[in-house]
Amino acid sequence: MREISIIDTPGVESVTEENQKTTMEFIQKSDVVLWVLSADHLGQSDIFEQISNVVEYGQPIVLVVTRIDTIEDSLTEVMDYVDSEYGYLAHAIF
Repeated sequence: MREISIIDTPGVESVTEENQKTTMEFIQKSDVVLWVLSADHLGQSDIFEQISNVVEYGQPIVLVVTRIDTIEDSLTEVMDYVDSEYGYLAHAIF
């Protein structure tokens, strides 16, 4: 099995410019981007733009939806929404 390293970066819309730069450097060097989406913040308008920007680097993006237990919508509703909004940008959604 090939060596796997998972890096938890500060995120693309981080608090500081330095954190943003660090995140983008790791994304550019990665083989796959695991993008963690919080189910209770899926309606934010900047998420689509952020994911679209990262798609331009060419690495596959896997969306991971968290905090589904904190919202009233069903798992099916949440996953259908994520698929309809971002699915064509992602290699897979979990």
